[in-house]
Amino acid sequence: MLLLLSQTFAQAGDSLRMQNAPKHAVGFSSQHKINLRPFIIPVALTATGIYYTYHTGWIDRYAVRDWRNEHYPDFHTHADDYLQFVPAAAVYALDMTGMKARNNVRTQTIKLLESELIMGILVYSLKNTTTVERPDGSADNSFPSGHTEQAFVSATFLHKEFGKGRPWISIAGYAVATSVGLLRVLNNRHWITDVIAGAGMGMLSVELAYLPLFQPKKQRSLKK
Repeated sequence: MLLLLSQTFAQAGDSLRMQNAPKHAVGFSSQHKINLRPFIIPVALTATGIYYTYHTGWIDRYAVRDWRNEHYPDFHTHADDYLQFVPAAAVYALDMTGMKARNNVRTQTIKLLESELIMGILVYSLKNTTTVERPDGSADNSFPSGHTEQAFVSATFLHKEFGKGRPWISIAGYAVATSVGLLRVLNNRHWITDVIAGAGMGMLSVELAYLPLFQPKKQRSLKK
């Protein structure tokens, strides 16, 4: 994750350097500026989930688990297994209605696959290295929540493609993703900190996939 973030800031620095380059220079286009603002919430959620996995304080994962066991000890559903994909499926459903999206279907699919790749690297590497026990004691691969991360990949993908000028679409997508995280806690499969970090990493995966690439400029013909 640190390597991915360092690449983000490195590209931001490249963007600033390209803005100061002479206009006649042959090189990479600087027409795209990298906005780091969308990374604030994902990084904050990820850092919060990591911190409170190993510390108690404002968020107490054990207290949340105990509350669940007291009030909903027999709760179980498989709805979260399917809801995690709903926002992403909505993108293609909206495409078929003719609603204008940010990208065409081909580019959408490429961005989704890139997001899934980044998400997969984050999920499986952290699950295998952190070895956090699940709240039900069934395994040692609780952190982060893969279902939640997938749900927020789907929701952020929907937001990127159809959210501009249509806040209700983004709200609906993130509401579905949030419900997946809550169901993972109620199913006693994840700690609240797993869900918080998973939400942040899911959003972060899509933001990284949607970073603008610098396109080579066409060499200008020289005047005689």
